[in-house]
This record gives sequence, structure tokens and C-alpha cells, in this order.
Amino acid sequence: MSYVIVLDPGHGGDQDGGTYGPYVEQNLNLAVAKAMKEYLDNFEGVTVYITRDSNQPMTIQERLDFAKAVNADYFISLHFNLSSFHTLYGSEVWIPAQQSYYNKMYPFADIVMKNFDEMGLFNRGIKTRIGKTGDNYYGVLRIGTNYGIPSCIIEHCHMDNARDTFAIPASQSAALNASLVNFGIKDGEAMAKFLKLKSSKLGIDYSSYQLSSYKTKKSMVTPDETEPEVNEISLVSVDASAGKVTINMHAVDKDSYILYYMVSIDGGLTFAPLQDWPRTSWNKSLTDNVITIDVPANKELNIITGAVNSFDKIALSNVLNVKALSLTIDNKPVGENKVEDITVNSIIEDTTDTMAFNTITYDHLINEPGDEQVQYAGSVSLFCSSAVLLLIAMLFAYNKFFKKSGRKKK
Repeated sequence: MSYVIVLDPGHGGDQDGGTYGPYVEQNLNLAVAKAMKEYLDNFEGVTVYITRDSNQPMTIQERLDFAKAVNADYFISLHFNLSSFHTLYGSEVWIPAQQSYYNKMYPFADIVMKNFDEMGLFNRGIKTRIGKTGDNYYGVLRIGTNYGIPSCIIEHCHMDNARDTFAIPASQSAALNASLVNFGIKDGEAMAKFLKLKSSKLGIDYSSYQLSSYKTKKSMVTPDETEPEVNEISLVSVDASAGKVTINMHAVDKDSYILYYMVSIDGGLTFAPLQDWPRTSWNKSLTDNVITIDVPANKELNIITGAVNSFDKIALSNVLNVKALSLTIDNKPVGENKVEDITVNSIIEDTTDTMAFNTITYDHLINEPGDEQVQYAGSVSLFCSSAVLLLIAMLFAYNKFFKKSGRKKK
């Protein structure tokens, strides 16, 4: 059997897509597409086209018209991501919401997700998004399904977050080019496995590759528009000598899974940057997470956490009140001291009141990078600024709810 694949490096011409620091998305997309095509050209039984091979403008309609003209069996749109407040990180694949197209593209997206895991990238999942008309939100998916062409969008990683940019190092052009070629090869490998292709030239035979057998029974796979059902925190311990508080965070989302968590020590006025929620696989999260917090001396704490699900909806926890830790050496109050010979007096109270702004999305609650410092090896060090105090006060006063800024349209 012979297949026709159309690769679409997103954006082009005067449409750069995302730009951040040294990165211009349309250039990254093109480099990945060329590498993916070059890799797939080594396989028998597949013909690969590319919608643009230079910095040229193309509308979404023109891209899909091209795919239709060459009788494409699959249309793969290649992108890199960024978020409004530069807080998100990770890779994801968007596929059509309609049952037959969802089931068709899910096995391919699943292989892509596994490749991202192997590359050390955080996996944001396989997703759908519905527009106001009830059809696929993204144009390449909407027009693709209208043309009968199974399509997907690969968002390789975020260009604006250090948790991802290790995969696209920009310090040297050679290193960046090599990383983009690697992405293209990985994407090509995913397609070759998906189609069970063979390459005599490369000595590869994927004809027996086992695809995911997952099939949805829903006619439309709609995103989870609700926040996680449960987010509760409780005290585990206080390490008096080290000035650390350990809590257990219990979070559940029955409709999807928990993706990130975030911690505040000032009752939700400011939050430390997002952290990975523990998962057994990219789409299965644990229910509990033990978190150790480095607490400042002589400051009363109101600890609250946010549980973020796979569609970036947040549920805030109850508030855990920690009375100020009074640190003394030789009966003299101190600020920052060595941990030895420190006497700590503390009172812990667990309040049951739940914050009233559970549906506010976290982009409006997290400080910009650099406002806090975070230790990724098991604990969260929080040095929270008051940059968003006025905003939060307005939120409490008027009980407004904000929606997260939409992603760039494809």
C-alpha cells in the first residue's frame, strides 16, 4: 500500500508565528519539516510533500487545498509553542474531535507523545479543541476533516520556557539546527511506525509495530472545560531546625488528569512557577503529592495550592495557616541563619475555608519568571513578590473570572 503525506511547516512569509528571544517559529517549523521529509523519503510505499520549502506566505486554506490536490492521506502541521505569560511548558498534539478522525489520528499522536517522553520533554497530552460553531477550533483540523484528510498539529515544545528550551539550544546555530533535525527525524520515525513502513536503505522494518488500540466511543471528543474536582492540602510535618514545612496535596480530575501544580505561601496573592504533577504515564496522574516548602523566618504563612488539569483548568485548595516560625539564636531573633542551634516555635492551623476564586486561570496568578526561585529536586523555595496584589484585590472585590488567553490559531 502506498501513502501520500503532506507536511505543513506552520506560518511563513510575514507570519512569523511565535517569536521569543532568538526563536522565530516559522523558521523552526520549516527546519523540522525538511528533516522529517528527508527521513521519510528513505522509506518505501510513501510519497511526502511539503506545503512550503522557503519563507513564503500561505493561508490555511491554501495549505489544505494543496493537500487535497495531491490526494493526501494525512496532513501533519508542525509548530512550536509559547504562552502569554511564559509560564507553560511541555509538548502536545492536537487532533480532530470527530470520532472517526480522532480514532484515526490517536495512534500516531500516541507515538509522538512517547518520543517526547524519551527526549525528556514534559508531555501535555493529546488534545481536541472545539470552536464556537461546534466544529474543530483549529483551521487545519477543521478544513482537513471537511476534505476527508486526517490531520494533526504537533506542538514540539515551548520556545519561552527554560523547562523546554534545552531541546532547542540557541547558544550556537549548529546545536539548534541539530536539535531541529532530531525533532524532524523523531516525527518521521513516528509516522513510519504509524504506517508500518519499511526502509531497505536504512535497514528498518516497522511492519510489525504495535499501535495503540485505544478507540473512543464518543461521537465528538470534547475538552474538559471544568477544573479538577478535588484539591485538598494537609500538614505532614514541620522541620523546625531547617525551617521547612511539608504538606500533602490530594488532587483528582475524573475527566482528564492533573498536569501541573503550583504553591503559594501568601494565600494566593502570588504563586511559585508551575511544577510537574507526578504521573504514572502521560495521561494518568497520581492522586497525592508530598511537597516540602522552604519557609521564611518570622512570617506567618497561608499556604494554598493550585491543581492544573490537562486543559489548563485550575482548582485551588483549602488554606493551611502556619503561624510565624520564630527563629532565635541565644534568645535573639534572627532572619537568615545556619540551621544548627536554632530554636523554632510554631503553631499550625488547618482552615477549612475554600478560596472563592477557583475558576480563575493560573496565568493571572503566577508571577513572571524571575520573580521566584524554585528548587526542582523535591522542594519548592518560595520568594514571592507582591507584583499582583492590586490585581488580586480587584478579583476578590468584584469576583471576576478571567479566561486564559487563546493559543495562536493554526
